[in-house]
Amino acid sequence: QELVSAEDFQKVEELAAWLESRKFGATVAGNRCGGNLLQEIASRILSGSPGERLVHYSGHYATMLCLLTALGISADSGNSDHKWLEEGVLKSGSVLAFEVFSQSDTLNVRTRYWAGTGASWHSISLTDSGHCTADHFRDFAESKGLPSMDAWCTVCGNSPCLPFLTKRTTLPGRMQKESWDLPGVTAIIMAMGGAALIGIAFF
Repeated sequence: QELVSAEDFQKVEELAAWLESRKFGATVAGNRCGGNLLQEIASRILSGSPGERLVHYSGHYATMLCLLTALGISADSGNSDHKWLEEGVLKSGSVLAFEVFSQSDTLNVRTRYWAGTGASWHSISLTDSGHCTADHFRDFAESKGLPSMDAWCTVCGNSPCLPFLTKRTTLPGRMQKESWDLPGVTAIIMAMGGAALIGIAFF
C-alpha cells in the first residue's frame, strides 16, 4: 500500500515548486543570487573567443532559478508566461541553454529549457520576438548583472565584508572549456542528480 498517493505527491511537488520559485524569485532574491552568473555568461557570450565552443557550469536547481530571476523570468514576475516555474521543481538532468546565433549579419541570443529525457525544449522569451540581439543582452546584463564580488556584497548589504575580499571582476573560475566543431554559440545549464550544469558553447 502506498504511504503517499500519486495525487498527494503531485500536490507536494507543486507546493515545493511554489515555495522554491518564490524563495529564488523576483520579490525575495531579485538579482542578488543570479546577477554574478548572468554577468559572467554575458561576458563569455560577447567575448566570442574563437577557441571556445562550449562552456558549462554546475550548480543546483536554485542556480537555474536565480539566473532566470536575474533575467527577469520568475514565477512572481507578474508575467503569466513564467507560471511554468510553479509546475514543479526544476528536474535533475535538466538544461538551461543560451544559444548565440547569427541572423542577417546580427549576433542574437535565445534561451531554452529542457526538463530531461522525454521532454521537449521550452523556449524562454527574452523579448517579444523571443530572442534578442547580443548587444541588447549585453545591455540587460550590465543593468541586472553584478560584475564583481564587491558589487555582490554591496547589493546584498554585506558591506562589512568588502575590505576582506580579493578584488576581481568575475567569480572564481568555474568553467570548463571544450573546443567542439559546432555551428553556433550555446550556454547550457544541466541538472545532474541534485545539481545543475550550466554551459556556454561558442561556434
